[in-house]
Amino acid sequence: MSAIRNSPLIPQHAPIRGLANAVPLKRSRRGLKNLALLCLGPLCLLLIYFYNGSRASETTGNIPGGAAVEQIVRKGRQGYEAAKAAAIPASRERLRMNEEEEEEQSQSWRESLVDRLFAGSEDVDQPRVPEKVEIKPHNYMDNGLVAVNPQGRHPIFDLLTRSQEAWRQKTSKQSTTLWQATKEYRKRYQRPPPKGFDQWWQYVRNNNVQLPDEYDQINRDLEPFRGMKPAYLHSLQPEWENSPGTYVLECNAPNKPGCHVAKKTFDTAEDERVGLERAHEQLGLLKDIEEFLPHLRVTFSGHDGPAQMVGHEYRSSLEDAAEMGEFINPHEHEHDLAHKGWASACAPHKPIHNNHDPDLLPTSQSFFKRDKSFIWDHKASMDPCIHPELTQITGFLAGYGKGPRPQKDLYPILAMCSTPLHSDVLTVAMEAFTEEVGNDPPWEQKTDSRLLWRGSTTGILFKDGLAWNISQRIRLVEQASLKEGTIALLPSAASPDTPIGKPESTPISHLNELLLDIGFVGEPIQCADKHICDELSKMFEFKERQGWDKANNYKYIYDIDGNGWSARFKRLMSTNSLILKTTVFPEWYQDRIQAWVHYVPVNVDLSDLYDTMLFFKGHDESGHNGHDDVAREIAIAGKRWSQTFWRREDLIAYQFRLFLEYARLMSTDQSDVHYDA
Repeated sequence: MSAIRNSPLIPQHAPIRGLANAVPLKRSRRGLKNLALLCLGPLCLLLIYFYNGSRASETTGNIPGGAAVEQIVRKGRQGYEAAKAAAIPASRERLRMNEEEEEEQSQSWRESLVDRLFAGSEDVDQPRVPEKVEIKPHNYMDNGLVAVNPQGRHPIFDLLTRSQEAWRQKTSKQSTTLWQATKEYRKRYQRPPPKGFDQWWQYVRNNNVQLPDEYDQINRDLEPFRGMKPAYLHSLQPEWENSPGTYVLECNAPNKPGCHVAKKTFDTAEDERVGLERAHEQLGLLKDIEEFLPHLRVTFSGHDGPAQMVGHEYRSSLEDAAEMGEFINPHEHEHDLAHKGWASACAPHKPIHNNHDPDLLPTSQSFFKRDKSFIWDHKASMDPCIHPELTQITGFLAGYGKGPRPQKDLYPILAMCSTPLHSDVLTVAMEAFTEEVGNDPPWEQKTDSRLLWRGSTTGILFKDGLAWNISQRIRLVEQASLKEGTIALLPSAASPDTPIGKPESTPISHLNELLLDIGFVGEPIQCADKHICDELSKMFEFKERQGWDKANNYKYIYDIDGNGWSARFKRLMSTNSLILKTTVFPEWYQDRIQAWVHYVPVNVDLSDLYDTMLFFKGHDESGHNGHDDVAREIAIAGKRWSQTFWRREDLIAYQFRLFLEYARLMSTDQSDVHYDA
C-alpha cells in the first residue's frame, strides 16, 4: 500500500491509493483485468494503458483523477515527468479529504476505472464509441425570450430547471417574523413600512399567507405618486373621483365606521350594474380587515381594462423624485404631448422608437418564420416597449390604432389589470375568484391530450380600419383551422443530453389534428360593422359551448386574453390540467407565480405554441419522445399553487397592504404614517 501511496508516477488521489487492496478479483475477458487488479504498483497500470493505446475510445470524463491519468497516457512518449508536475497539485488537494469520505468515493471510481482501462481489449475489434457531444447554452435575452441554439438541448429542459431553481430561491428566503418583514421592507424600498403594518403582518401569519415579502407590484404602481405632494393629490381628488366609469369606496369616515360605496360615476345603466357588482364584491373582501384601516377614499375603475397612460419622461421624473424623497410640481412640469401613440409611454432607447413602423402590419405566418424562441421571463415578454408588434396583434392595444395621446394628469385609480404602457394601480379582481371547477378527473384519467380552447370573438371591436384580422383570438383560431402548408419545428426532444438541432418542416394539418382542439363558440359578436360579422361566420366553424365537466377531460387547456384580463385563469389553474397562457396583462399575482413551474407561457405571436405542445405531448398519438410526466407535474404544481397562493385570504392580504400604502400616500400629516418598530 505504501508503494502506491508514495509512487511518483501516480497522482495522489484517494481512489488510487486503495486500488490494490480494495478491488476484488473478478473474471475478465482476457485476463488483463485480473492483471490490473493484482498489480501492487502503478507501473502495471501505465503499461496496460499503453497496451490499449488508441483503442481506448472513451475518456475518463469527470471521474476523480481521470483527467490526470488521461493526460499521462496522452503524453506517454514524452515521459511522465511533465504529467506528474501537472497532477501533483491536484493530488495534494485531494489529500485534505478525510479518509472516510475518500473510501466512499473510491469504490465506484475503481470499478469504473478498470472498465474504462479495458475498453476495446477484446481480440476482436470493438465498434468505436462516439465521443459525448458538447451541449451549448441558449441565449437568454433581456426582452424575456430565450433564443434557441441548435447545438443546445431542447430549451424547455433548461427553462424547467431554471424556473424551478428561481421558485425555490424565492420561497426559501421569505420573512418569518415581523422584525424580519420590517427589515426586508426597508431593504427593498428604503423607507419604513406604513402605519398598520404590524396588524397586516398578524393577518398574514394567522391566515398562512405565503410569500409575505413579495408585494413589489404595489410599490411599482404607487411609486410615481410618491413624487407628488399629498396636498397636490388631494387637490386632484375631486377630478379623478368624477372620472367616467368609476366608483369610490370610503372606509372609516368620521361617525361612519366600516367601508361603503361613497360615489359612483357611470355613463349607462349596464355599466352601473356591472360596476356596483364589482364594488360590493370589494366591500365583501374588506369586511374582515376594515376595522384596521385608517380613514381613506379609494377610486376604482369599473372597466375590464386599464385607462391611464402618461408620457415616459413625466412618469420617470416622478419616480426619480420619489426615489430621492423629493416632490415635483406637475403644473410646472413641461409635458411632451406629441402624438407618438403607444411609444409615448416608452423610454427613448426602446425598440418601439427605433425598430418599429406602426403602419407596417405583420401577417400571422410571418411570426413562424423567425428564429426559434421561448419565454423565460413572462412579464418582460408582455412589454410593448421592447416587443412593439404587441401594439398591432393584441386587440386591446390595436383597437387604438397607433395609440392615444399621453395624458397630462396622472391619478391613483385602481384597475383590475394594466399593461407595461399604463399607469393604473393594480387591484385584485374578485369576479375571477372561484373554488368551483366541476367534475375534474386526475391527469391519468383525462381522455384527450390535445390543447383545448373555446371562446367568443372578443378581444377587439370588429370595425373597418382596425386590424382585427391579426388580433390574438382571430389568429389563434385561424391558425388552428389551417389544413395546408408546412411549418418549421424543433425535432424530437427525447433526452436533455442531445443537441436539439435545426428546425424541420412539418405539415400544419398534421399538427392541428394531433395537438389542437380550438374554436369559437356561439356566433360573432362585437361587430361595429355588420359585414365583418358575416365575414367571420364564413371564415370559421362556430362550435358548441363546452361545460366544465367536458372541458376537464383535456390534459391541456389554453388561456388567452379577451377584451382585458382573463377571468377564467383562477378556475383553470384549480383543475388537474396543464394551463398554457398568453397575455399582455400582468395581474396582482404576477410576482407570486412562476412560469414553467405552475403554468406554461406562450408568446402572443403564437410562434412557440406548436413546439411547446410537441415537447409535452410527443410527435404522434403514442406520445413518441413526449414528456407527459413533466406536463403532469406542472399541472399538479399549478393546482397546488391555486389552492395555496390564490385563496380569499391571499386577496384580502393584498388589498389590506395596498390600502395601507394608499392611505400613507394620501395623508397630509406625514409625521404619523409609518410603522414604528
